[in-house]
Amino acid sequence: MSAAAPSPSRVPADRCAETVLDSLDPAIECSLWRGTELSCGEQRTVSTGFDGLDAELPGGGWPLGAVTEILQPQAALAEWRLLGPGLRQLATAERPLWLVGAPHAPYCPGLRLAGLPETHLIRVRVDTPAERLWATEQAVKADGLGAVLAWLPQVRPAQIRRLQACAAQADMPVFLMRPELALRDASAAPLRLVVSLGDAWTLHVQIAKRRGPVHEDQLSLPAVSPQLARLAAARFQSIGRNVVERYQVGSARTGSPYPALVTDHAVAE
Repeated sequence: MSAAAPSPSRVPADRCAETVLDSLDPAIECSLWRGTELSCGEQRTVSTGFDGLDAELPGGGWPLGAVTEILQPQAALAEWRLLGPGLRQLATAERPLWLVGAPHAPYCPGLRLAGLPETHLIRVRVDTPAERLWATEQAVKADGLGAVLAWLPQVRPAQIRRLQACAAQADMPVFLMRPELALRDASAAPLRLVVSLGDAWTLHVQIAKRRGPVHEDQLSLPAVSPQLARLAAARFQSIGRNVVERYQVGSARTGSPYPALVTDHAVAE
C-alpha cells in the first residue's frame, strides 16, 4: 500500500491577503481595504465640522464624489444641524448648494447664522418621485455645484446605484435624506448614517455603513452653532450672576452663614 501524500501546509489568511494585494494593479489596490480598518484610499473628503465624527469616517470627513445617506425617523428633523458645519466650506456664490424636494422652505435667518446665506442656495420645487429623482440626477451630473441635497423618501436601490455611479464622476458630496425604515433595504451608498435628536444641544449619530469595520457605538455631537453657543454662554453667565446676588442678599438678611435664596418679592420688602 502506498503512503498517503502529505497534506499541504496551511498558509495564514493574512499572508494570503498580502500576497493577493501585492499582485494587484496599484489603481485597484488603493480602492480596497481590510474589514478591520477604515478605508485609506485616495478618496477626497471635506471635514464634517465634528471632530468625533471625522475620526470615524474614512478619509476624515464627508466623501466627495460619493452618495451619503442621512436616515431619520422624521424628515427635516436634524439634517441641517448635522450637515451645516461641513456645508459652510462648500457653499460659495460660485458653487451653490442644490436642494431637491426639501419638505419645507429653508429658514434663511437660521442658515445665515450658521454661515449659509440664502444667496448660496438653489431650491428646486418638485412634487412626484420621478421629478425628484430626475432633478437630483441632473444636479449630480452638472458642474459648478458645492453639494447636492435631495429628499428622496421613495427612491429604490437600483436608482441609488445609478446616482452613486453618477456621483463618482463629480467633485462634490451628494446627500440623500431618507426615512430611517430604509435601513432595511440594501444601498449602493458607501456611507449611511442614522441621525436623531438627543436634547436641544445634542445630535445622536449611528454609522450604519462605512468603508471599514462595523461601528456599534452611538456618537453624541454638539448641535448648536458657535454664534448661538456664545449667546447662550453669555445668557447663562448673566443668570449665574443674578443667582449669586440673590444668595448674598438672603445671607445678609437672615444673618445665617449659609446663604438662602431670596425671591424678588422678598428682596423688595
